[in-house]
Amino acid sequence: MEEATGMHVRDMIAGEADALGLVMFRAIHDGYSDYTKAQRIAWCAMPPEGEGWAAKLAAQDVRVAEALGAPVGFISRDRAYVDLAFVLPGWQGRGVFSMLLTEPKRTPAWRGYVVCGCMRR
Repeated sequence: MEEATGMHVRDMIAGEADALGLVMFRAIHDGYSDYTKAQRIAWCAMPPEGEGWAAKLAAQDVRVAEALGAPVGFISRDRAYVDLAFVLPGWQGRGVFSMLLTEPKRTPAWRGYVVCGCMRR
């Protein structure tokens, strides 16, 4: 595994929801998946965007992995549970998800959250 370099984890910034929707869409459609193409389309036919998507993320605690000035992954927490976690295909296998999963635990708001249903290759 080639570790991600020059990457850091930060809070989501205002106006970033659509970019995170594209990260989610690309992770689902362009990355490794145990799901068929039809299943992936049924799950996420288009990149999430707009006011509804922005409101969903704004209501959660969202941490973003950034590299080269752009999001390469994100994780969101809804109360005590991880709701969303996606990494761009080109950044998968480089420690981004591990960083997203472990770094927030260092902050009081993320202590004690629960991860359910994580897929592993």
